[in-house]
Amino acid sequence: MRVGELMTASFYTVSSIKSVTYAAELMERFKVGSLLVVDDGEIIGIVTSRDIRSAHPNRIVADASTKDIISVDKECFVWDALSMMERHEIERLAVTAEGKITGIITRETLRNKTSQLLDPLTNLYRVDYLEYVAGKLLRDKQKFHLIFIDFNQFGKVNKDYGHPFGNDLLKIFSRRLLDLKCEHDYFCRYGGDEFVIVTTRDETEMDKFLDLLTAPIHLNDICITLSAGVLNGYNEESWFEMSFRDMLVKVSLASTNNKKRQVS
Repeated sequence: MRVGELMTASFYTVSSIKSVTYAAELMERFKVGSLLVVDDGEIIGIVTSRDIRSAHPNRIVADASTKDIISVDKECFVWDALSMMERHEIERLAVTAEGKITGIITRETLRNKTSQLLDPLTNLYRVDYLEYVAGKLLRDKQKFHLIFIDFNQFGKVNKDYGHPFGNDLLKIFSRRLLDLKCEHDYFCRYGGDEFVIVTTRDETEMDKFLDLLTAPIHLNDICITLSAGVLNGYNEESWFEMSFRDMLVKVSLASTNNKKRQVS
């Protein structure tokens, strides 16, 4: 998802020589949390409601505004924009297109949107997020491992012990993923009992990592096993020629084949 889909295209401006009180009145009138500061047709800063609250009413906007505007292109992914805002500890970003400011995006908007992309049962991101991560790594020509994991005979587990039991298993496995997570790992719940992992971990770590990921789950004296398929981008000559969709097909088939060998 791109920033341009979420930004507010309408924004208001104020001159730098206007008083802070005047800027506050504008914000109240238009029900906005920020104003672009414009002098002689040029944007020279941004002033937010927080800036206004912390400034003396007799000061002018130039004294209260932020001079160095941090902006983001409207084609930027929402996760990148949110990361930029968290890094700079700012509440609003100016959104540009072809070098011109075309809108405003708030951190609250981005947080709300990204939280909607979380799976409510497991609190993991959905596949949109992993597609974004993999796409970014591919564009940066950075190789990675792609792992597909699903439960063995999950349908039978649900039938024999009920869906609440199955949901508990999914939550336990999601907790495992989060406990194992390091800065090189990205997870999502792909659907049902299927999970996908992108990791840039060193190859020497992979065997141990996979063992931990696929360790059987024990719940109420019942043991549930898991199967995994792995694509090793470091060994694939045509890695950067494949799409993420192609990779998903290959890695899910690898998991299915491993499952057949385990079950037979």
